[in-house]
Amino acid sequence: RLELNAVNQDRDWRIERLRVASPDNVLTADGLWQGWQTQPRTHLNLKMEVSDIGKALARWALPAGIKGGTAKIEGQLSWAGSPADFDYPTLAGQLGFDAAKGQFVKLEPGLAKLLGILSLQALPRRVSLDFRDVFSDGFAFDSISGTSKIERGIAVTDNFRMAGPAAKVAMSGEVDLVRETQKLRVRVTPHLSESVALAGALLGGPVVGAAAFLAQKILRDPLEQLATFEYLVTGNWSDPQVAKPERAALTTTTEGAP
Repeated sequence: RLELNAVNQDRDWRIERLRVASPDNVLTADGLWQGWQTQPRTHLNLKMEVSDIGKALARWALPAGIKGGTAKIEGQLSWAGSPADFDYPTLAGQLGFDAAKGQFVKLEPGLAKLLGILSLQALPRRVSLDFRDVFSDGFAFDSISGTSKIERGIAVTDNFRMAGPAAKVAMSGEVDLVRETQKLRVRVTPHLSESVALAGALLGGPVVGAAAFLAQKILRDPLEQLATFEYLVTGNWSDPQVAKPERAALTTTTEGAP
């Protein structure tokens, strides 16, 4: 269902309400279609709520890189051209993103593109100490959040976060939406402390387990800090290059030390 209410003002169209709704997502926006007859530029305040990310991707004829999950995207965007002529090279603005309760699906690198980068399928196998291939087989997430500033089609973030039963992930850097490349620093922390506390409870009794759990939290999860991995992800979306930054292990293992 499409709803549109716009008012012509000299050389501009003021978009008072734009709403596009389907069973699995709703997009609402308002803004300005500026200089539409001469040098058109679109400015939009937008909000999208997705009740099923996987179904929404299929409806948009995109690779089904996520199974299930809900999401909300909100922010402001502008680009050269009409609302129907989305243009990455002139794209600017900022977006906030939140998602919950979904799972990335394993895809071929060339097909997955940006979703493949976010799912971290390119990271080396066995990044967690229990030797499960957490990312390549599909990372399940409880939450994803982040904000991004966009200028000339390049999105920059310093607070992209993912959390799931197996690990926590933090990402910072930039993604070039025009050239389909990225320069990202990725920090992966497998969840270990609760498992250690549980083992203490089983082997030494509930008092020992509780003491281990409290000690780990007071000391800010020292075991998880020791098991944190850092990577640099560069190259293009179809063939991302993954490398460890120099001295990353030393920086990670000494974090919080006196």
